[in-house]
Amino acid sequence: MDKPERDFNTKVVYYLEDFSGKKPPKKVEVDLTKLPGEELDQLLFHVPEATSEIVYRELYGE
Repeated sequence: MDKPERDFNTKVVYYLEDFSGKKPPKKVEVDLTKLPGEELDQLLFHVPEATSEIVYRELYGE
């Protein structure tokens, strides 16, 4: 049986602020499917799609 496709966005974009005001915010793009579990766990409470990716991996494997 084939794995179902993910029905959530796996590519997340966020901005890192430079609080000194000397540099503009840095745009960061992350593909959740390529992150190891430890890094994914760190995003759990900040990126809703991280929860979906963790559940997907638990159900269907990496």
